[in-house]
Amino acid sequence: MAKWQNKFSSKIGFIAAASGSAVGLGNIWKFPYEVGTYGGAGFLLLYIICIVVLGYPLVVAELAFGRKMQSGPYKAYMSLESKRWKALGSFVVLCSLVVMSFYNVVVGWTLGYFFETIKGNLLNTSEFGDFFTQFTQSIANNFIYTFLVAISIALIIKDGVSKGIEKWSKILMPLFLITLIGLTIYAFTLENALKGLEFYLVPRLSSITMSAIYTALGQSFLSLSVGLGILITYGSYMKKDTSIPNSAAIITLSDTGVSFLAGLFLFPFIFYQNIEPSQGPSLAFISLPSVFKALGPTLGVMVGAAFFLLLAFAAITSSISILEVVTTYMIERYHTKRRKAVLLASISAFVLGIPSMLSMGGSTFFKNFLVHKGVKYDFLKFISDVTTEIVLPLTNFLFSFFIAYQWKTKNLFIEIRKGSKNYRKTWFEKYINFMISYTCPILLGVILILNILQFVFGIRVVDIFSIVEF
Repeated sequence: MAKWQNKFSSKIGFIAAASGSAVGLGNIWKFPYEVGTYGGAGFLLLYIICIVVLGYPLVVAELAFGRKMQSGPYKAYMSLESKRWKALGSFVVLCSLVVMSFYNVVVGWTLGYFFETIKGNLLNTSEFGDFFTQFTQSIANNFIYTFLVAISIALIIKDGVSKGIEKWSKILMPLFLITLIGLTIYAFTLENALKGLEFYLVPRLSSITMSAIYTALGQSFLSLSVGLGILITYGSYMKKDTSIPNSAAIITLSDTGVSFLAGLFLFPFIFYQNIEPSQGPSLAFISLPSVFKALGPTLGVMVGAAFFLLLAFAAITSSISILEVVTTYMIERYHTKRRKAVLLASISAFVLGIPSMLSMGGSTFFKNFLVHKGVKYDFLKFISDVTTEIVLPLTNFLFSFFIAYQWKTKNLFIEIRKGSKNYRKTWFEKYINFMISYTCPILLGVILILNILQFVFGIRVVDIFSIVEF
Protein backbone atom coordinates (compact mmCIF):
# COMPACT_ATOMS: atom_id res chain seq x y z
CA MET A 1 0.00 0.00 0.00
CA ALA A 2 1.33 3.45 -0.91
CA LYS A 3 2.66 5.61 1.92
CA TRP A 4 0.14 8.35 1.35
CA GLN A 5 -2.85 6.10 1.86
CA ASN A 6 -4.10 5.63 5.41
CA LYS A 7 -7.24 4.13 6.84
CA PHE A 8 -10.31 5.21 8.72
CA SER A 9 -9.34 4.88 12.37
CA SER A 10 -12.73 3.51 13.44
CA LYS A 11 -15.84 1.91 12.03
CA ILE A 12 -17.88 4.88 13.25
CA GLY A 13 -15.58 7.24 11.37
CA PHE A 14 -15.95 5.22 8.19
CA ILE A 15 -19.74 5.10 8.50
CA ALA A 16 -19.91 8.85 9.16
CA ALA A 17 -17.75 9.62 6.13
CA ALA A 18 -19.40 7.12 3.78
CA SER A 19 -22.91 8.14 4.88
CA GLY A 20 -21.92 11.77 4.38
CA SER A 21 -20.79 10.94 0.86
CA ALA A 22 -24.22 9.50 0.08
CA VAL A 23 -26.22 12.26 1.78
CA GLY A 24 -26.38 15.40 -0.33
CA LEU A 25 -28.65 17.90 -2.02
CA GLY A 26 -30.41 15.01 -3.72
CA ASN A 27 -31.83 13.94 -0.35
CA ILE A 28 -32.95 17.32 0.98
CA TRP A 29 -33.77 19.11 -2.25
CA LYS A 30 -34.40 16.73 -5.16
CA PHE A 31 -36.09 13.81 -3.40
CA PRO A 32 -38.89 15.87 -1.77
CA TYR A 33 -39.83 17.67 -4.98
CA GLU A 34 -39.92 14.34 -6.83
CA VAL A 35 -42.20 12.97 -4.12
CA GLY A 36 -44.41 16.02 -4.60
CA THR A 37 -44.37 15.70 -8.39
CA TYR A 38 -45.35 12.03 -8.35
CA GLY A 39 -48.13 12.15 -5.80
CA GLY A 40 -46.57 11.59 -2.41
CA ALA A 41 -46.42 8.29 -0.54
CA GLY A 42 -46.62 6.10 -3.64
CA PHE A 43 -43.31 7.49 -4.87
CA LEU A 44 -41.77 7.06 -1.40
CA LEU A 45 -42.72 3.37 -1.46
CA LEU A 46 -41.29 2.93 -4.97
CA TYR A 47 -38.08 4.68 -3.95
CA ILE A 48 -37.52 2.35 -0.99
CA ILE A 49 -38.07 -0.70 -3.20
CA CYS A 50 -35.62 0.64 -5.79
CA ILE A 51 -33.00 1.26 -3.09
CA VAL A 52 -33.19 -2.41 -2.10
CA VAL A 53 -33.18 -3.67 -5.69
CA LEU A 54 -30.62 -1.31 -7.25
CA GLY A 55 -28.88 0.84 -4.66
CA TYR A 56 -27.75 -1.57 -1.94
CA PRO A 57 -26.12 -4.15 -4.26
CA LEU A 58 -24.13 -1.40 -6.01
CA VAL A 59 -22.93 -0.03 -2.67
CA VAL A 60 -21.79 -3.51 -1.61
CA ALA A 61 -19.96 -4.07 -4.90
CA GLU A 62 -18.18 -0.69 -4.90
CA LEU A 63 -16.98 -1.07 -1.30
CA ALA A 64 -15.74 -4.61 -1.93
CA PHE A 65 -13.95 -3.72 -5.17
CA GLY A 66 -12.27 -0.72 -3.57
CA ARG A 67 -11.10 -2.64 -0.51
CA LYS A 68 -9.77 -5.50 -2.60
CA MET A 69 -7.81 -3.21 -4.93
CA GLN A 70 -6.68 -0.85 -2.13
CA SER A 71 -6.90 2.14 -4.45
CA GLY A 72 -9.17 4.68 -6.09
CA PRO A 73 -11.00 3.90 -9.35
CA TYR A 74 -8.11 4.84 -11.66
CA LYS A 75 -5.52 2.51 -10.13
CA ALA A 76 -8.12 -0.16 -9.37
CA TYR A 77 -9.04 -0.62 -13.01
CA MET A 78 -5.43 -0.17 -14.14
CA SER A 79 -4.44 -3.13 -11.95
CA LEU A 80 -6.53 -5.49 -14.04
CA GLU A 81 -5.24 -7.52 -16.95
CA SER A 82 -8.08 -6.53 -19.27
CA LYS A 83 -7.05 -3.46 -21.28
CA ARG A 84 -10.57 -2.60 -22.36
CA TRP A 85 -11.63 -1.76 -18.80
CA LYS A 86 -8.62 0.39 -17.88
CA ALA A 87 -10.10 3.57 -19.38
CA LEU A 88 -13.18 3.29 -17.15
CA GLY A 89 -11.24 4.39 -14.06
CA SER A 90 -10.05 7.62 -15.71
CA PHE A 91 -13.53 8.24 -17.11
CA VAL A 92 -15.12 7.88 -13.65
CA VAL A 93 -12.61 10.37 -12.18
CA LEU A 94 -13.33 12.83 -14.97
CA CYS A 95 -17.05 12.51 -14.23
CA SER A 96 -16.38 13.27 -10.57
CA LEU A 97 -14.44 16.40 -11.51
CA VAL A 98 -17.24 17.61 -13.79
CA VAL A 99 -19.87 16.95 -11.10
CA MET A 100 -17.73 18.83 -8.59
CA SER A 101 -17.49 21.82 -10.92
CA PHE A 102 -21.24 22.54 -11.05
CA TYR A 103 -22.11 21.05 -7.67
CA ASN A 104 -19.86 23.61 -5.97
CA VAL A 105 -21.90 26.38 -7.58
CA VAL A 106 -25.20 25.05 -6.22
CA VAL A 107 -23.61 24.49 -2.79
CA GLY A 108 -22.55 28.13 -2.97
CA TRP A 109 -26.19 29.13 -3.44
CA THR A 110 -27.19 27.28 -0.26
CA LEU A 111 -24.39 28.96 1.67
CA GLY A 112 -25.31 32.34 0.21
CA TYR A 113 -28.98 31.88 1.08
CA PHE A 114 -27.97 31.03 4.65
CA PHE A 115 -26.18 34.37 4.99
CA GLU A 116 -28.93 36.27 3.15
CA THR A 117 -31.45 34.79 5.59
CA ILE A 118 -29.34 35.68 8.63
CA LYS A 119 -28.94 39.27 7.35
CA GLY A 120 -32.70 39.54 6.83
CA ASN A 121 -32.44 40.25 3.11
CA LEU A 122 -34.23 37.10 1.93
CA LEU A 123 -37.33 37.38 4.12
CA ASN A 124 -37.67 41.14 3.56
CA THR A 125 -38.74 40.52 -0.01
CA SER A 126 -42.08 39.25 -1.28
CA GLU A 127 -40.90 38.29 -4.78
CA PHE A 128 -38.77 35.25 -4.03
CA GLY A 129 -38.47 34.28 -7.68
CA ASP A 130 -36.96 37.67 -8.50
CA PHE A 131 -34.66 37.40 -5.48
CA PHE A 132 -33.35 34.04 -6.67
CA THR A 133 -32.82 35.37 -10.18
CA GLN A 134 -30.94 38.43 -8.98
CA PHE A 135 -28.87 36.40 -6.50
CA THR A 136 -27.78 33.75 -9.01
CA GLN A 137 -27.19 36.30 -11.80
CA SER A 138 -24.67 38.13 -9.62
CA ILE A 139 -21.15 37.24 -10.74
CA ALA A 140 -19.82 38.37 -7.35
CA ASN A 141 -22.21 36.10 -5.41
CA ASN A 142 -21.37 33.07 -7.52
CA PHE A 143 -17.61 33.58 -7.37
CA ILE A 144 -17.43 34.44 -3.67
CA TYR A 145 -19.64 31.66 -2.36
CA THR A 146 -18.32 29.01 -4.77
CA PHE A 147 -14.78 29.99 -3.76
CA LEU A 148 -15.68 29.72 -0.05
CA VAL A 149 -17.10 26.25 -0.66
CA ALA A 150 -14.02 25.15 -2.60
CA ILE A 151 -11.66 26.43 0.10
CA SER A 152 -13.68 24.82 2.91
CA ILE A 153 -13.69 21.39 1.27
CA ALA A 154 -9.98 21.60 0.44
CA LEU A 155 -9.13 22.47 4.03
CA ILE A 156 -11.15 19.50 5.27
CA ILE A 157 -9.47 16.83 3.12
CA LYS A 158 -5.91 18.20 2.98
CA ASP A 159 -4.90 16.29 6.14
CA GLY A 160 -5.87 12.90 4.76
CA VAL A 161 -8.39 10.27 5.73
CA SER A 162 -8.35 9.92 9.53
CA LYS A 163 -7.23 13.45 10.41
CA GLY A 164 -9.24 15.18 7.72
CA ILE A 165 -12.22 13.38 6.18
CA GLU A 166 -13.04 11.21 9.21
CA LYS A 167 -12.51 13.99 11.76
CA TRP A 168 -14.78 16.46 9.99
CA SER A 169 -17.39 13.86 9.07
CA LYS A 170 -17.77 13.07 12.78
CA ILE A 171 -18.49 16.76 13.34
CA LEU A 172 -20.61 17.62 10.30
CA MET A 173 -22.87 14.55 10.24
CA PRO A 174 -24.09 14.91 13.86
CA LEU A 175 -24.69 18.64 13.30
CA PHE A 176 -26.57 17.78 10.12
CA LEU A 177 -28.75 15.19 11.88
CA ILE A 178 -29.46 17.46 14.86
CA THR A 179 -30.59 20.24 12.53
CA LEU A 180 -32.70 17.85 10.45
CA ILE A 181 -34.41 16.30 13.48
CA GLY A 182 -34.97 19.72 15.05
CA LEU A 183 -36.68 21.02 11.89
CA THR A 184 -38.78 17.86 11.69
CA ILE A 185 -40.00 18.19 15.28
CA TYR A 186 -40.89 21.85 14.74
CA ALA A 187 -42.70 21.04 11.47
CA PHE A 188 -45.07 18.72 13.34
CA THR A 189 -46.35 21.69 15.36
CA LEU A 190 -47.51 23.65 12.31
CA GLU A 191 -51.10 24.03 11.21
CA ASN A 192 -52.07 21.50 8.52
CA ALA A 193 -49.02 19.38 9.39
CA LEU A 194 -51.22 16.26 9.43
CA LYS A 195 -52.38 16.95 5.88
CA GLY A 196 -48.76 17.12 4.78
CA LEU A 197 -47.97 13.87 6.58
CA GLU A 198 -51.01 12.19 5.05
CA PHE A 199 -49.88 13.22 1.57
CA TYR A 200 -46.40 11.91 2.32
CA LEU A 201 -47.19 8.68 4.19
CA VAL A 202 -50.52 7.36 2.91
CA PRO A 203 -50.08 5.77 -0.55
CA ARG A 204 -52.57 6.30 -3.35
CA LEU A 205 -52.45 3.60 -6.01
CA SER A 206 -53.23 6.12 -8.73
CA SER A 207 -49.85 7.79 -8.12
CA ILE A 208 -47.91 4.59 -8.86
CA THR A 209 -47.26 5.00 -12.57
CA MET A 210 -44.55 3.83 -14.96
CA SER A 211 -43.14 7.36 -14.98
CA ALA A 212 -42.93 7.32 -11.19
CA ILE A 213 -41.16 3.94 -11.23
CA TYR A 214 -38.67 5.19 -13.80
CA THR A 215 -37.92 8.34 -11.76
CA ALA A 216 -37.60 6.35 -8.52
CA LEU A 217 -35.07 4.03 -10.16
CA GLY A 218 -32.97 6.97 -11.28
CA GLN A 219 -33.15 8.67 -7.89
CA SER A 220 -32.14 5.50 -6.05
CA PHE A 221 -28.62 5.33 -7.48
CA LEU A 222 -28.17 9.09 -7.77
CA SER A 223 -28.99 9.48 -4.09
CA LEU A 224 -26.37 6.94 -2.99
CA SER A 225 -23.59 8.56 -5.07
CA VAL A 226 -22.71 5.29 -6.78
CA GLY A 227 -21.02 5.50 -10.17
CA LEU A 228 -18.57 8.29 -9.29
CA GLY A 229 -15.88 6.10 -7.72
CA ILE A 230 -16.59 7.53 -4.26
CA LEU A 231 -17.34 4.24 -2.53
CA ILE A 232 -14.52 2.50 -4.39
CA THR A 233 -12.16 5.12 -2.94
CA TYR A 234 -13.66 4.92 0.55
CA GLY A 235 -13.69 1.13 0.32
CA SER A 236 -9.91 1.22 -0.17
CA TYR A 237 -9.64 2.98 3.22
CA MET A 238 -11.66 0.27 5.00
CA LYS A 239 -10.00 -2.14 7.40
CA LYS A 240 -10.20 -5.82 6.53
CA ASP A 241 -12.11 -6.63 9.72
CA THR A 242 -14.97 -4.29 8.76
CA SER A 243 -18.11 -6.03 7.52
CA ILE A 244 -18.97 -4.86 4.02
CA PRO A 245 -22.63 -6.06 4.06
CA ASN A 246 -23.26 -4.34 7.40
CA SER A 247 -21.44 -1.15 6.38
CA ALA A 248 -23.33 -1.02 3.09
CA ALA A 249 -26.61 -1.54 4.95
CA ILE A 250 -25.86 1.32 7.37
CA ILE A 251 -24.86 3.65 4.52
CA THR A 252 -27.99 2.76 2.56
CA LEU A 253 -30.27 3.08 5.58
CA SER A 254 -28.67 6.40 6.57
CA ASP A 255 -29.15 7.82 3.09
CA THR A 256 -32.73 6.57 2.84
CA GLY A 257 -33.48 7.71 6.39
CA VAL A 258 -32.28 11.24 5.64
CA SER A 259 -34.46 11.38 2.52
CA PHE A 260 -37.40 10.14 4.58
CA LEU A 261 -36.85 12.73 7.32
CA ALA A 262 -36.52 15.46 4.68
CA GLY A 263 -40.04 14.67 3.53
CA LEU A 264 -41.31 14.53 7.11
CA PHE A 265 -40.33 18.15 7.74
CA LEU A 266 -40.84 19.62 4.27
CA PHE A 267 -44.40 18.52 3.55
CA PRO A 268 -45.85 19.95 6.79
CA PHE A 269 -44.17 23.24 5.81
CA ILE A 270 -45.60 23.01 2.30
CA PHE A 271 -49.16 22.32 3.46
CA TYR A 272 -48.88 24.98 6.17
CA GLN A 273 -48.80 27.59 3.41
CA ASN A 274 -50.96 25.60 0.96
CA ILE A 275 -48.09 25.45 -1.54
CA GLU A 276 -48.52 23.08 -4.46
CA PRO A 277 -46.37 19.99 -3.61
CA SER A 278 -45.27 19.53 -7.24
CA GLN A 279 -43.23 22.73 -7.34
CA GLY A 280 -40.16 21.04 -8.81
CA PRO A 281 -36.60 22.36 -8.39
CA SER A 282 -37.84 25.82 -7.34
CA LEU A 283 -39.24 24.39 -4.09
CA ALA A 284 -36.19 25.08 -1.90
CA PHE A 285 -35.09 28.49 -3.18
CA ILE A 286 -38.38 30.09 -4.23
CA SER A 287 -41.38 28.39 -2.58
CA LEU A 288 -40.13 27.61 0.93
CA PRO A 289 -38.87 31.14 1.74
CA SER A 290 -42.51 32.29 1.70
CA VAL A 291 -43.20 29.70 4.42
CA PHE A 292 -40.31 30.98 6.52
CA LYS A 293 -41.55 34.55 6.10
CA ALA A 294 -45.01 33.56 7.32
CA LEU A 295 -43.49 32.32 10.58
CA GLY A 296 -42.61 35.87 11.59
CA PRO A 297 -39.49 38.05 11.53
CA THR A 298 -37.60 36.22 14.29
CA LEU A 299 -38.77 32.62 14.04
CA GLY A 300 -38.77 32.79 10.24
CA VAL A 301 -35.12 33.83 10.17
CA MET A 302 -34.17 31.08 12.63
CA VAL A 303 -36.02 28.30 10.79
CA GLY A 304 -35.00 29.55 7.34
CA ALA A 305 -31.34 29.85 8.30
CA ALA A 306 -31.44 26.36 9.83
CA PHE A 307 -32.91 24.96 6.61
CA PHE A 308 -30.28 26.48 4.32
CA LEU A 309 -27.53 25.51 6.75
CA LEU A 310 -28.93 21.98 6.56
CA LEU A 311 -28.66 22.09 2.77
CA ALA A 312 -25.10 23.36 3.02
CA PHE A 313 -24.10 20.62 5.50
CA ALA A 314 -25.59 17.94 3.24
CA ALA A 315 -23.88 19.31 0.15
CA ILE A 316 -20.47 19.75 1.79
CA THR A 317 -20.35 16.20 3.17
CA SER A 318 -20.93 14.79 -0.31
CA SER A 319 -18.55 17.31 -1.91
CA ILE A 320 -15.76 16.09 0.38
CA SER A 321 -16.03 12.60 -1.08
CA ILE A 322 -16.20 13.79 -4.69
CA LEU A 323 -13.06 15.89 -4.32
CA GLU A 324 -11.32 12.97 -2.60
CA VAL A 325 -11.82 10.86 -5.74
CA VAL A 326 -10.04 13.47 -7.88
CA THR A 327 -7.33 13.97 -5.25
CA THR A 328 -6.68 10.22 -5.07
CA TYR A 329 -6.36 10.09 -8.86
CA MET A 330 -3.66 12.77 -8.88
CA ILE A 331 -1.77 11.01 -6.11
CA GLU A 332 -1.98 7.60 -7.77
CA ARG A 333 -1.23 8.67 -11.32
CA TYR A 334 1.25 11.50 -10.86
CA HIS A 335 2.60 10.64 -7.36
CA THR A 336 1.69 14.12 -6.19
CA LYS A 337 1.85 14.93 -2.48
CA ARG A 338 -1.59 15.08 -0.90
CA ARG A 339 -1.77 18.80 -0.17
CA LYS A 340 -0.61 19.67 -3.67
CA ALA A 341 -3.09 17.18 -5.13
CA VAL A 342 -5.93 18.71 -3.09
CA LEU A 343 -4.96 22.19 -4.29
CA LEU A 344 -4.81 21.10 -7.95
CA ALA A 345 -8.12 19.24 -7.70
CA SER A 346 -9.84 22.23 -6.05
CA ILE A 347 -8.49 24.71 -8.59
CA SER A 348 -9.48 22.44 -11.48
CA ALA A 349 -13.04 22.08 -10.18
CA PHE A 350 -13.33 25.83 -9.53
CA VAL A 351 -12.07 26.80 -13.00
CA LEU A 352 -14.28 24.23 -14.71
CA GLY A 353 -17.19 25.63 -12.71
CA ILE A 354 -16.82 29.17 -14.09
CA PRO A 355 -19.19 28.55 -17.06
CA SER A 356 -21.80 27.22 -14.59
CA MET A 357 -21.35 30.33 -12.41
CA LEU A 358 -21.89 32.58 -15.43
CA SER A 359 -24.77 30.59 -16.89
CA MET A 360 -27.43 32.08 -14.61
CA GLY A 361 -27.08 35.51 -16.20
CA GLY A 362 -23.48 36.63 -15.89
CA SER A 363 -22.86 35.66 -19.51
CA THR A 364 -25.36 35.69 -22.37
CA PHE A 365 -23.45 32.91 -24.12
CA PHE A 366 -23.55 30.51 -21.16
CA LYS A 367 -27.11 31.52 -20.20
CA ASN A 368 -28.37 30.73 -23.72
CA PHE A 369 -25.96 27.86 -24.21
CA LEU A 370 -28.12 25.50 -26.24
CA VAL A 371 -31.60 24.96 -27.57
CA HIS A 372 -32.14 21.31 -28.41
CA LYS A 373 -35.40 19.61 -29.35
CA GLY A 374 -37.37 22.57 -28.05
CA VAL A 375 -35.61 22.64 -24.67
CA LYS A 376 -33.55 25.68 -23.67
CA TYR A 377 -30.39 24.93 -21.72
CA ASP A 378 -28.14 27.24 -19.80
CA PHE A 379 -24.69 25.73 -19.32
CA LEU A 380 -25.32 24.54 -15.75
CA LYS A 381 -28.55 22.76 -16.71
CA PHE A 382 -26.87 21.24 -19.77
CA ILE A 383 -23.83 19.86 -17.96
CA SER A 384 -25.84 18.64 -14.96
CA ASP A 385 -28.43 16.92 -17.16
CA VAL A 386 -25.78 15.22 -19.29
CA THR A 387 -23.99 14.01 -16.17
CA THR A 388 -26.98 12.81 -14.17
CA GLU A 389 -29.13 11.49 -17.03
CA ILE A 390 -26.49 9.98 -19.35
CA VAL A 391 -23.09 9.63 -17.71
CA LEU A 392 -24.06 8.25 -14.28
CA PRO A 393 -26.44 5.58 -15.65
CA LEU A 394 -23.63 4.65 -18.06
CA THR A 395 -20.91 4.36 -15.39
CA ASN A 396 -23.22 2.35 -13.11
CA PHE A 397 -24.24 0.06 -15.97
CA LEU A 398 -20.60 -0.53 -16.92
CA PHE A 399 -19.60 -1.11 -13.31
CA SER A 400 -22.32 -3.70 -12.64
CA PHE A 401 -21.48 -5.45 -15.92
CA PHE A 402 -17.78 -5.36 -15.03
CA ILE A 403 -18.31 -6.86 -11.56
CA ALA A 404 -20.54 -9.65 -12.88
CA TYR A 405 -18.71 -10.64 -16.06
CA GLN A 406 -15.13 -9.40 -15.83
CA TRP A 407 -14.05 -9.33 -12.18
CA LYS A 408 -16.61 -12.08 -11.45
CA THR A 409 -18.93 -12.23 -8.47
CA LYS A 410 -16.88 -15.07 -6.96
CA ASN A 411 -14.08 -12.55 -6.31
CA LEU A 412 -16.65 -10.13 -4.95
CA PHE A 413 -17.84 -12.70 -2.41
CA ILE A 414 -14.30 -13.65 -1.38
CA GLU A 415 -13.73 -10.01 -0.36
CA ILE A 416 -17.13 -9.70 1.28
CA ARG A 417 -16.49 -12.71 3.52
CA LYS A 418 -13.49 -10.99 5.10
CA GLY A 419 -14.52 -9.28 8.32
CA SER A 420 -18.12 -10.47 8.06
CA LYS A 421 -19.09 -12.36 11.19
CA ASN A 422 -22.22 -14.54 11.13
CA TYR A 423 -22.18 -14.23 7.37
CA ARG A 424 -25.13 -15.96 5.73
CA LYS A 425 -23.55 -16.61 2.39
CA THR A 426 -26.28 -18.80 0.90
CA TRP A 427 -29.14 -16.30 0.69
CA PHE A 428 -27.04 -13.13 0.64
CA GLU A 429 -24.76 -14.22 -2.19
CA LYS A 430 -27.69 -15.44 -4.27
CA TYR A 431 -29.39 -12.08 -3.76
CA ILE A 432 -26.33 -9.99 -4.62
CA ASN A 433 -25.35 -12.22 -7.53
CA PHE A 434 -28.81 -11.98 -9.10
CA MET A 435 -29.05 -8.24 -8.62
CA ILE A 436 -25.54 -7.42 -9.89
CA SER A 437 -25.57 -9.94 -12.75
CA TYR A 438 -29.06 -9.36 -14.09
CA THR A 439 -31.29 -6.79 -12.37
CA CYS A 440 -28.80 -3.88 -12.19
CA PRO A 441 -27.48 -4.14 -15.77
CA ILE A 442 -30.99 -4.51 -17.20
CA LEU A 443 -32.57 -1.67 -15.22
CA LEU A 444 -29.60 0.66 -15.68
CA GLY A 445 -29.50 -0.19 -19.38
CA VAL A 446 -33.20 0.68 -19.72
CA ILE A 447 -32.72 3.96 -17.84
CA LEU A 448 -29.74 4.85 -20.03
CA ILE A 449 -31.60 4.11 -23.28
CA LEU A 450 -34.70 6.04 -22.21
CA ASN A 451 -32.59 9.01 -21.10
CA ILE A 452 -30.72 9.05 -24.42
CA LEU A 453 -34.02 8.93 -26.32
CA GLN A 454 -35.30 11.90 -24.34
CA PHE A 455 -32.14 13.99 -24.09
CA VAL A 456 -30.64 13.39 -27.54
CA PHE A 457 -33.65 12.65 -29.74
CA GLY A 458 -36.39 14.53 -27.91
CA ILE A 459 -38.56 11.44 -27.43
CA ARG A 460 -40.05 12.15 -24.04
CA VAL A 461 -40.18 9.40 -21.46
CA VAL A 462 -43.61 10.63 -20.35
CA ASP A 463 -44.94 10.04 -23.87
CA ILE A 464 -43.44 6.56 -24.01
CA PHE A 465 -44.91 5.53 -20.67
CA SER A 466 -48.31 7.07 -21.34
CA ILE A 467 -48.93 4.11 -23.63
CA VAL A 468 -48.38 1.58 -20.84
CA GLU A 469 -49.56 3.49 -17.73
CA PHE A 470 -51.67 1.45 -15.33
